[in-house]
Amino acid sequence: MILQALTKYYERIPTAATEGFQKQEIPFIIVLNRQGGFAGLVDTREGEGKKKRARPFLVPKAVKKSVNIAANLLWGTPAYVLGRPKPDKKKDAEKLLERAKEQQSSFLDKIKEVFFDNLPDEGIEAVISFLEKRDYEKLFNHPLWNEIEESGANITFQLESDTELICQREVVKKAILSSPKDELTDSQICLVSGNPGTPARLHTAIKGVWGAQSSGANIVSFNLDAFKSFGKEQGYNAPVGVKSEFAYTTALNTLLAKGSRQRIQAGEASTVFWAEKKHEIEDWFADIFGEPVKGES
Repeated sequence: MILQALTKYYERIPTAATEGFQKQEIPFIIVLNRQGGFAGLVDTREGEGKKKRARPFLVPKAVKKSVNIAANLLWGTPAYVLGRPKPDKKKDAEKLLERAKEQQSSFLDKIKEVFFDNLPDEGIEAVISFLEKRDYEKLFNHPLWNEIEESGANITFQLESDTELICQREVVKKAILSSPKDELTDSQICLVSGNPGTPARLHTAIKGVWGAQSSGANIVSFNLDAFKSFGKEQGYNAPVGVKSEFAYTTALNTLLAKGSRQRIQAGEASTVFWAEKKHEIEDWFADIFGEPVKGES
Protein backbone atom coordinates (compact mmCIF):
# COMPACT_ATOMS: atom_id res chain seq x y z
CA MET A 1 0.00 0.00 0.00
CA ILE A 2 2.82 2.43 0.81
CA LEU A 3 4.51 1.88 -2.55
CA GLN A 4 1.19 2.36 -4.31
CA ALA A 5 0.56 5.61 -2.43
CA LEU A 6 4.05 6.88 -3.28
CA THR A 7 3.58 5.96 -6.93
CA LYS A 8 0.35 7.93 -7.00
CA TYR A 9 2.00 10.87 -5.25
CA TYR A 10 4.73 10.95 -7.93
CA GLU A 11 2.10 11.87 -10.51
CA ARG A 12 1.53 15.25 -8.88
CA ILE A 13 5.11 16.27 -8.09
CA PRO A 14 5.49 19.43 -10.21
CA THR A 15 9.24 19.11 -10.74
CA ALA A 16 9.60 15.35 -10.69
CA ALA A 17 12.32 13.71 -12.70
CA THR A 18 11.48 11.93 -15.93
CA GLU A 19 12.09 8.23 -16.43
CA GLY A 20 15.77 7.38 -16.54
CA PHE A 21 16.77 10.62 -14.78
CA GLN A 22 17.01 11.89 -11.23
CA LYS A 23 17.48 15.17 -9.36
CA GLN A 24 21.06 15.45 -8.12
CA GLU A 25 23.04 18.28 -6.55
CA ILE A 26 25.99 19.12 -8.82
CA PRO A 27 28.33 21.64 -7.16
CA PHE A 28 30.65 22.20 -10.14
CA ILE A 29 30.27 22.23 -13.92
CA ILE A 30 33.15 21.97 -16.40
CA VAL A 31 32.49 24.24 -19.37
CA LEU A 32 33.89 23.06 -22.72
CA ASN A 33 34.18 24.72 -26.11
CA ARG A 34 32.97 22.96 -29.26
CA GLN A 35 36.43 21.48 -29.84
CA GLY A 36 36.51 19.83 -26.41
CA GLY A 37 38.82 22.38 -24.82
CA PHE A 38 38.49 23.62 -21.26
CA ALA A 39 36.62 26.94 -21.18
CA GLY A 40 35.88 27.44 -17.48
CA LEU A 41 34.34 26.18 -14.25
CA VAL A 42 30.92 27.05 -12.85
CA ASP A 43 30.28 26.93 -9.09
CA THR A 44 26.55 26.28 -8.62
CA ARG A 45 26.61 26.58 -4.83
CA GLU A 46 24.81 29.29 -2.90
CA GLY A 47 25.15 30.38 0.71
CA GLU A 48 28.12 30.93 2.98
CA GLY A 49 30.69 28.60 4.54
CA LYS A 50 29.37 25.18 5.55
CA LYS A 51 25.83 26.25 4.62
CA LYS A 52 26.64 26.30 0.92
CA ARG A 53 24.14 24.24 -1.09
CA ALA A 54 24.69 23.07 -4.65
CA ARG A 55 21.98 23.52 -7.24
CA PRO A 56 20.06 20.32 -8.10
CA PHE A 57 20.01 19.27 -11.74
CA LEU A 58 18.19 16.64 -13.72
CA VAL A 59 20.87 14.08 -14.62
CA PRO A 60 20.90 10.46 -15.86
CA LYS A 61 19.95 8.06 -13.11
CA ALA A 62 22.85 6.98 -10.92
CA VAL A 63 23.99 3.37 -11.06
CA LYS A 64 23.94 1.17 -7.98
CA LYS A 65 27.44 0.93 -6.53
CA SER A 66 29.10 -1.24 -3.91
CA VAL A 67 32.80 -2.05 -4.11
CA ASN A 68 32.71 -2.52 -7.88
CA ILE A 69 33.55 0.16 -10.41
CA ALA A 70 30.39 1.45 -12.07
CA ALA A 71 30.22 4.83 -13.78
CA ASN A 72 27.27 7.18 -14.07
CA LEU A 73 26.52 8.61 -17.50
CA LEU A 74 28.20 12.01 -18.04
CA TRP A 75 28.46 12.98 -14.35
CA GLY A 76 30.27 11.78 -11.26
CA THR A 77 33.14 12.40 -8.86
CA PRO A 78 36.60 13.63 -9.97
CA ALA A 79 37.84 10.04 -9.67
CA TYR A 80 35.40 8.84 -12.31
CA VAL A 81 35.36 11.92 -14.55
CA LEU A 82 39.04 12.87 -14.45
CA GLY A 83 40.90 10.01 -12.81
CA ARG A 84 41.73 12.10 -9.74
CA PRO A 85 40.83 10.39 -6.44
CA LYS A 86 39.73 12.15 -3.28
CA PRO A 87 42.81 12.32 -1.00
CA ASP A 88 42.70 9.97 1.97
CA LYS A 89 45.64 9.83 4.39
CA LYS A 90 44.42 6.46 5.68
CA LYS A 91 44.75 4.81 2.27
CA ASP A 92 47.65 4.12 -0.08
CA ALA A 93 47.88 7.04 -2.54
CA GLU A 94 49.18 4.87 -5.39
CA LYS A 95 46.32 2.40 -5.03
CA LEU A 96 43.79 5.23 -4.96
CA LEU A 97 45.28 6.67 -8.14
CA GLU A 98 45.33 3.27 -9.84
CA ARG A 99 41.67 2.71 -9.00
CA ALA A 100 40.78 6.23 -10.16
CA LYS A 101 42.35 5.52 -13.55
CA GLU A 102 40.16 2.42 -13.85
CA GLN A 103 37.13 4.48 -12.83
CA GLN A 104 37.81 7.09 -15.49
CA SER A 105 38.28 4.39 -18.09
CA SER A 106 34.87 3.00 -17.10
CA PHE A 107 33.37 6.52 -17.32
CA LEU A 108 34.65 7.09 -20.86
CA ASP A 109 33.80 3.57 -22.03
CA LYS A 110 30.20 4.02 -20.86
CA ILE A 111 29.79 7.22 -22.88
CA LYS A 112 31.14 5.55 -26.01
CA GLU A 113 29.00 2.47 -25.44
CA VAL A 114 25.75 4.42 -24.97
CA PHE A 115 26.28 6.68 -27.98
CA PHE A 116 27.94 4.20 -30.32
CA ASP A 117 24.83 3.84 -32.52
CA ASN A 118 23.50 7.39 -32.10
CA LEU A 119 23.88 10.31 -34.47
CA PRO A 120 26.87 12.57 -33.74
CA ASP A 121 26.23 15.27 -31.16
CA GLU A 122 28.61 18.18 -30.60
CA GLY A 123 28.18 18.01 -26.84
CA ILE A 124 29.00 14.31 -26.58
CA GLU A 125 31.88 14.70 -29.04
CA ALA A 126 33.30 17.58 -26.99
CA VAL A 127 33.26 15.49 -23.79
CA ILE A 128 34.91 12.49 -25.47
CA SER A 129 37.54 14.74 -27.06
CA PHE A 130 38.29 16.44 -23.72
CA LEU A 131 38.63 13.14 -21.88
CA GLU A 132 40.74 11.47 -24.56
CA LYS A 133 43.17 14.38 -24.96
CA ARG A 134 43.73 14.43 -21.17
CA ASP A 135 44.81 18.06 -21.38
CA TYR A 136 43.63 19.01 -17.89
CA GLU A 137 46.33 21.56 -16.98
CA LYS A 138 44.04 24.62 -17.14
CA LEU A 139 41.38 22.82 -15.12
CA PHE A 140 43.81 21.66 -12.43
CA ASN A 141 45.25 25.19 -12.17
CA HIS A 142 41.81 26.74 -11.67
CA PRO A 143 41.27 28.34 -8.21
CA LEU A 144 38.34 26.02 -7.53
CA TRP A 145 40.12 22.77 -8.36
CA ASN A 146 41.67 22.05 -4.97
CA GLU A 147 38.26 22.34 -3.33
CA ILE A 148 36.73 20.02 -5.92
CA GLU A 149 39.42 17.37 -5.46
CA GLU A 150 39.48 17.59 -1.66
CA SER A 151 35.69 17.25 -1.41
CA GLY A 152 35.24 14.66 -4.15
CA ALA A 153 32.21 16.70 -5.27
CA ASN A 154 30.11 15.65 -8.24
CA ILE A 155 30.92 17.36 -11.54
CA THR A 156 29.46 17.30 -15.03
CA PHE A 157 29.80 19.12 -18.36
CA GLN A 158 28.25 22.01 -20.27
CA LEU A 159 29.00 23.47 -23.67
CA GLU A 160 30.11 27.08 -23.81
CA SER A 161 27.13 29.45 -24.34
CA ASP A 162 24.60 26.63 -23.70
CA THR A 163 22.03 26.81 -20.90
CA GLU A 164 21.51 23.07 -20.49
CA LEU A 165 23.99 20.47 -19.34
CA ILE A 166 25.41 18.08 -21.91
CA CYS A 167 23.76 15.21 -20.03
CA GLN A 168 20.41 16.96 -20.59
CA ARG A 169 20.69 17.20 -24.37
CA GLU A 170 18.03 15.58 -26.50
CA VAL A 171 20.39 12.87 -27.78
CA VAL A 172 21.01 11.77 -24.18
CA LYS A 173 17.30 11.58 -23.40
CA LYS A 174 16.65 9.50 -26.51
CA ALA A 175 19.54 7.15 -25.76
CA ILE A 176 18.35 6.54 -22.19
CA LEU A 177 14.70 6.01 -23.11
CA SER A 178 15.60 3.63 -25.95
CA SER A 179 18.11 1.57 -23.96
CA PRO A 180 17.13 -1.89 -22.67
CA LYS A 181 15.57 -1.52 -19.23
CA ASP A 182 16.92 -4.81 -17.92
CA GLU A 183 18.44 -8.08 -19.01
CA LEU A 184 15.28 -9.96 -17.99
CA THR A 185 12.75 -9.96 -20.83
CA ASP A 186 10.03 -12.08 -19.21
CA SER A 187 7.01 -9.99 -18.29
CA GLN A 188 5.65 -10.31 -14.75
CA ILE A 189 2.75 -8.76 -12.89
CA CYS A 190 3.89 -5.63 -11.04
CA LEU A 191 3.00 -5.85 -7.33
CA VAL A 192 2.37 -2.08 -7.26
CA SER A 193 0.35 -1.38 -10.40
CA GLY A 194 -1.07 -4.85 -11.05
CA ASN A 195 -0.03 -4.52 -14.70
CA PRO A 196 2.31 -6.84 -16.62
CA GLY A 197 5.76 -5.51 -17.41
CA THR A 198 9.50 -5.91 -16.91
CA PRO A 199 10.42 -5.95 -13.20
CA ALA A 200 13.25 -3.81 -11.86
CA ARG A 201 16.22 -5.95 -10.80
CA LEU A 202 17.71 -3.25 -8.55
CA HIS A 203 15.77 -0.40 -6.95
CA THR A 204 17.06 3.15 -6.63
CA ALA A 205 18.56 3.89 -3.22
CA ILE A 206 16.53 6.05 -0.84
CA LYS A 207 18.60 8.93 0.55
CA GLY A 208 18.03 11.27 3.47
CA VAL A 209 17.13 8.56 5.99
CA TRP A 210 18.68 9.19 9.41
CA GLY A 211 21.28 6.57 10.31
CA ALA A 212 21.38 4.99 6.85
CA GLN A 213 24.49 4.80 4.68
CA SER A 214 25.34 7.95 2.75
CA SER A 215 24.89 5.97 -0.47
CA GLY A 216 21.26 5.38 0.51
CA ALA A 217 18.98 2.66 1.83
CA ASN A 218 16.63 0.20 0.13
CA ILE A 219 12.99 -0.64 0.74
CA VAL A 220 12.88 -3.61 -1.66
CA SER A 221 16.09 -5.62 -1.40
CA PHE A 222 17.16 -9.26 -1.21
CA ASN A 223 20.85 -10.02 -0.70
CA LEU A 224 20.99 -13.45 0.95
CA ASP A 225 20.35 -16.90 -0.53
CA ALA A 226 17.83 -17.62 2.24
CA PHE A 227 15.59 -14.86 0.88
CA LYS A 228 15.37 -16.29 -2.63
CA SER A 229 12.06 -17.70 -3.74
CA PHE A 230 11.96 -20.34 -6.50
CA GLY A 231 15.46 -19.27 -7.56
CA LYS A 232 14.49 -15.65 -8.14
CA GLU A 233 17.18 -13.17 -7.15
CA GLN A 234 17.22 -9.54 -6.04
CA GLY A 235 14.22 -7.48 -7.20
CA TYR A 236 12.75 -10.38 -9.15
CA ASN A 237 11.75 -11.92 -5.82
CA ALA A 238 9.15 -9.17 -5.35
CA PRO A 239 8.50 -7.93 -8.90
CA VAL A 240 7.94 -4.20 -9.16
CA GLY A 241 7.73 -2.87 -12.72
CA VAL A 242 10.43 -0.44 -13.85
CA LYS A 243 7.91 2.40 -14.17
CA SER A 244 6.49 1.85 -10.68
CA GLU A 245 10.00 1.49 -9.23
CA PHE A 246 11.02 4.80 -10.77
CA ALA A 247 7.84 6.52 -9.55
CA TYR A 248 7.93 5.41 -5.90
CA THR A 249 11.68 5.96 -5.44
CA THR A 250 11.51 9.41 -7.06
CA ALA A 251 8.55 10.37 -4.86
CA LEU A 252 10.21 9.19 -1.64
CA ASN A 253 13.55 10.80 -2.44
CA THR A 254 11.71 14.05 -3.20
CA LEU A 255 9.93 13.91 0.16
CA LEU A 256 13.20 13.19 1.99
CA ALA A 257 15.29 15.79 0.16
CA LYS A 258 17.04 18.60 2.00
CA GLY A 259 14.71 21.54 2.48
CA SER A 260 11.59 19.42 2.00
CA ARG A 261 8.52 20.77 3.81
CA GLN A 262 7.11 17.26 3.97
CA ARG A 263 9.58 15.57 6.27
CA ILE A 264 10.29 15.74 10.00
CA GLN A 265 12.81 14.02 12.22
CA ALA A 266 11.04 12.31 15.14
CA GLY A 267 13.83 10.99 17.35
CA GLU A 268 15.68 8.44 15.25
CA ALA A 269 12.88 8.14 12.71
CA SER A 270 12.89 10.08 9.45
CA THR A 271 9.19 10.70 8.81
CA VAL A 272 7.57 11.91 5.59
CA PHE A 273 3.94 12.79 5.03
CA TRP A 274 1.62 13.67 2.17
CA ALA A 275 -2.08 13.83 1.45
CA GLU A 276 -4.03 11.75 -1.04
CA LYS A 277 -4.73 14.95 -2.96
CA LYS A 278 -2.87 18.25 -2.91
CA HIS A 279 -3.75 20.16 0.26
CA GLU A 280 -2.32 23.20 2.03
CA ILE A 281 -1.75 21.15 5.18
CA GLU A 282 1.24 19.55 3.45
CA ASP A 283 3.01 22.92 3.69
CA TRP A 284 2.45 23.63 7.40
CA PHE A 285 2.12 20.18 9.00
CA ALA A 286 5.85 20.17 9.86
CA ASP A 287 5.53 23.53 11.64
CA ILE A 288 3.17 21.94 14.16
CA PHE A 289 4.69 18.50 14.66
CA GLY A 290 8.33 19.05 13.72
CA GLU A 291 11.14 19.98 16.08
CA PRO A 292 11.59 23.73 16.67
CA VAL A 293 14.45 25.57 15.00
CA LYS A 294 17.59 25.66 17.16
CA GLY A 295 17.49 28.67 19.46
CA GLU A 296 13.72 28.85 19.38
CA SER A 297 11.25 27.35 21.81
